[in-house]
Amino acid sequence: MKPLLAMIPALCCNEKLYTQVAAGIADLVEHRTINPAWDTLEACAQDVLAAIEGRFLVMGTAFGGDVAREVALAAPERVLGFWNIGAGASAPADPAAGRRRGELLRSGRGEEL
Repeated sequence: MKPLLAMIPALCCNEKLYTQVAAGIADLVEHRTINPAWDTLEACAQDVLAAIEGRFLVMGTAFGGDVAREVALAAPERVLGFWNIGAGASAPADPAAGRRRGELLRSGRGEEL
């Protein structure tokens, strides 16, 4: 069975952003575009995590890359790999805060964010 790749597009984009990418990787992974639209990265990450069961790869472009990074921080045990396109490659400005967010999300206390 091929792994699932969650693809998170840039703001104001949809699955058409990934038409060529999806065609090029179809023999390697199953893919699904998720387009979260919440007012925080944490809420967007929760949307992605709620939409997919089990372990998966996550890819995001621009804003979607920021969401993908939050997904990886929130559920590292579920993320098989992380692919960032056109988003800042650096860690969150406050890594300790990122770890705290991840701990809260993993413990089911996301409402405390």
